[in-house]
Amino acid sequence: MRRTVILISLAVFAVFGVHAQEPPEAPTAAMRVMLAITPDTQEARAYWQFTDFAAARAAAPELAYESIDALTADQDSDRVRAAILALPFSELISDLDFDALGDFIASNGFDLFALDQAAEVGNPPAHGFILRGSFDRDRVNAALTRRGWAAADQFGFSGWCNSDPDGCNAGTRSDPRRASQQRADFFDNIGRRPPVLLIEDSSSLVFAYANPVLETLAEAQSGGETLMQALEYDAITTAVDTYSKLGAFVRMAFTIDPEDLSDPLLQAAMLVDTVDSTAQVASIVLAYPDQESAQLAGENVIERLHTLSSHRMQAPFEEMIADRGGTIGDPVVVQGELGGWAVLIPIQYPLAILDPDADEQVQPYRVYEMLLQTVFNQDLAYLAAD
Repeated sequence: MRRTVILISLAVFAVFGVHAQEPPEAPTAAMRVMLAITPDTQEARAYWQFTDFAAARAAAPELAYESIDALTADQDSDRVRAAILALPFSELISDLDFDALGDFIASNGFDLFALDQAAEVGNPPAHGFILRGSFDRDRVNAALTRRGWAAADQFGFSGWCNSDPDGCNAGTRSDPRRASQQRADFFDNIGRRPPVLLIEDSSSLVFAYANPVLETLAEAQSGGETLMQALEYDAITTAVDTYSKLGAFVRMAFTIDPEDLSDPLLQAAMLVDTVDSTAQVASIVLAYPDQESAQLAGENVIERLHTLSSHRMQAPFEEMIADRGGTIGDPVVVQGELGGWAVLIPIQYPLAILDPDADEQVQPYRVYEMLLQTVFNQDLAYLAAD
């Protein structure tokens, strides 16, 4: 099956820019900032999950709360439920007990709704997080020291480590005795006290469950090589900006490890979730060294999505997408400013409807989540090279 490939030169769309200092309306603006403080390591390329809580709030302002206090005080349980459903799913919040949100600020030192973006870097359990938002050092210090952290400097930044004798190393080990008490803990849910850094220049909290990971995260904050400097990720973000409408939001993104695929020319791969005023879009974005390879890859992925089946779900990919209201679009091939090439395969699906009085509810993220599950389940026949 041959499909039309839309080839767009970066010069035509220069208004979108390609660096972190681009106009704020560019859909990937916040994503680029996070890539610019993520280290360019094998671990980061294999597993990088971006979540933009601020974008999700902006995309559904009618469900946005200014604070946890406002959410817990709302007597409209249907609106509260809808607001929670509208949050991007992330490992950081997936295990939170929403009945214990009243303890969140005391446990963590910041409000859940003060969090703007998060990136998870590296495969669990040896992984770390970068959080961006509004953080007050005194409030974070009060929360962490009350719960067993002590002030400590690491890798050129101030922060906190486990107050046990083994300090920062002890914080990466699980303590089941503490796990059951951490129902509102954002930093961990299995009893660990990871070392934490507060980097005020980028309004970031950085923590990790392995000190080597924390060291690379810290280096990226102070001039080390980052993913945003790599031509592959420059091309990927340029493709998303080029395809997306002005005013669109990137809510989530997730890297696919090229080592899990059998395409020797593939340099990087990412799933990206966006939303605009008319639709949600789950995009498969692949980076290649040249235009011809990117164009051919886009055609092949489109054909596989239409003709192959999921071995896990025992159903055609096309049918799984259609069942979620999705429509597979034509691939878009774009060259980034740094010279790399990327192809974006968009899948549009209806906007979420979470109004409890609506005749039918439509869940957010449902096609993106389906694609994400194919990554976790190694169910990637639609990306396998010929």
